[in-house]
Amino acid sequence: MDSVQKKNVNYCLNFLKGLACFFVIYMHTSFDSKISSVIVCAGRFAVPLFFIISGYYCVRETSDQKKSITRKLIKTLKVCIIYEIVYFVFGALITPLLNGENINIISYCKKIFTFQKIINLILFNQSLNSGILWFVYALLYCYILMLFVYKNKKHTALYIIGLTLLLAHILGRGTILYFNIIPEKTNIIWFRDFIFMGAPFFIMGLFIKEYETKIRQVFSNNILIICLAVVGLLFSFVERYFVPLEVFFGSTIVVFMLFVFSLNNKEKKVFKPVCIVGKKYYMNEYLWHIIVNALLVFLLATLKINFAVINIFKPLIIYLLIVILTLVFRKVRSFLPSKK
Repeated sequence: MDSVQKKNVNYCLNFLKGLACFFVIYMHTSFDSKISSVIVCAGRFAVPLFFIISGYYCVRETSDQKKSITRKLIKTLKVCIIYEIVYFVFGALITPLLNGENINIISYCKKIFTFQKIINLILFNQSLNSGILWFVYALLYCYILMLFVYKNKKHTALYIIGLTLLLAHILGRGTILYFNIIPEKTNIIWFRDFIFMGAPFFIMGLFIKEYETKIRQVFSNNILIICLAVVGLLFSFVERYFVPLEVFFGSTIVVFMLFVFSLNNKEKKVFKPVCIVGKKYYMNEYLWHIIVNALLVFLLATLKINFAVINIFKPLIIYLLIVILTLVFRKVRSFLPSKK
């Protein structure tokens, strides 16, 4: 890698991506406790960060913006299709085996291919086979949105819409949960989707890209950025006391400040192993952690290992296992004949 390429690498952002991966895994695999609820609250910046990154890097200095966006869209669509198949196989074949049940593919298909499931997929980005794939579908919709707006040099109206949707998410869902108007399992899919989660933060990434120079001038002091991030984190804890949201006002401040910090400190590696995960393995961490968790739980139960001890470190074990398995897979693939 030459000096120009090294200069373009944002090591600090790679660290944040690696850290965000861990928080996502922790949210989905940790045991319930007061400590875990605090850690989950602190990690609510994680998913928004990936949408901001996608928005920020969506518009590049290229003569053919449409081609660049279309390439990202197609790549994301391929991920959606491949991992729907992966999680179909896991849900229809592997999960019954792990649970000691009979495999019944027809019954599984009847369960997932319903009118309601298909409507939820189209409107709310809810995968037919796995809850975590909503993120990839929401990102796909973000790129579709960009195909309609990329020609505009100024996106003022888009920024206003993004801010409005973000406020609607926090205030709307907060009100629904606080007054218990609609059960959480029902309303979560209304707000954890492209409209109220993906688009607002993706648009925030576009905003940061367009006004990067001014933003970095205002937040040029790292101590100020860290202080504001800490204030946002504390505010998140206060908000969490009232309602358990996917996104808080405080976590919005945190993710904005962390992203700006990464722009100001691109060469800060912080902790190199986490940087490597953020650069090379972040998507594998997200897409495979549910499967690895299920296999790990099955293995522990089979070996009759004490869950109480393992549960404390389980998110970290899964985090490391995915890196190891990815490295093994790539090593094996390197020995296979390459396509000409």
